[in-house]
Amino acid sequence: KGVRRTHHQQKSGRNEASQSPLSVESTILSNHGIERKRRLFSSNINATTAKISTKDTIEIWEYDFNERGRFTSTRRALFLDSILQYDTSINSKVHAEAFVHPSMIANPFARRVLILSASPLPMLREILKYKEVEHVEIVGANIASLDLTRIFMPELDDCSGYASGNGNNSCLDDDRVKLVLENTDEWLHDFLTNPKNVIDDDDDEDENNDDDDDDDDDDGDDDDNDYGRDDIDINKITEWIEGRKNWITIKDELDFYVIMVDVPMESTSENADHWLSVSFIDKIKRLISDDGILV
Repeated sequence: KGVRRTHHQQKSGRNEASQSPLSVESTILSNHGIERKRRLFSSNINATTAKISTKDTIEIWEYDFNERGRFTSTRRALFLDSILQYDTSINSKVHAEAFVHPSMIANPFARRVLILSASPLPMLREILKYKEVEHVEIVGANIASLDLTRIFMPELDDCSGYASGNGNNSCLDDDRVKLVLENTDEWLHDFLTNPKNVIDDDDDEDENNDDDDDDDDDDGDDDDNDYGRDDIDINKITEWIEGRKNWITIKDELDFYVIMVDVPMESTSENADHWLSVSFIDKIKRLISDDGILV
């Protein structure tokens, strides 16, 4: 009961925060360690001029931060609905590393990865470092914030040294990356209700192969196998192995080895409660491969 009561208090606090007139400048950027600050962009002010279309409030700030009197560093930060998404400090990189690397190391054959995040760039940079990754699907991203990040914080979109095929070292332009513009729930519904035709085609081929193998088996019943044991059928073992390979190939087209759901706990957006709900997570679990990981 205590935990449940605390959850409701936190949820109520988020709702109150969303109705509060307090700005990013008067709250987060009022830290005593910040010596200078200036707003570089606000969707409420600059959206029309910059031809940015978004229903969310996006702000980008630049500020000098005093590192406990030792030195001062200049940072840029992106805020979505007054919630810090990421900045150019080491903190964002460390957060992304902690989020990504344990799951990727635990599943070294993670060829397909799904990111559910409004601000996926820091995680994407870390994921693309793995050569085994063949496909990264990004769903739920705020497209306007990605465009602005590439303008004001291009280092967060820099995959120099491990970008694949794009020629410009952009993480988002990597050949392995697919940015889904569709609404998250719509994408999830389409993904779960529209199986690919390749499964039926492969099933037909497998049935034909089974018939051929059965004919071969009939011709070779009297022959001993290489192990000198009549109870081991090498043809059947080979058939099973080949079938398993085909099944793995089909599953690879549909499932993800690693799925990352990134929602700021203090977020006031609907994603915070919806993406962490039991019903939504149950749907996400249907996308995970047999040995997959959900973070």
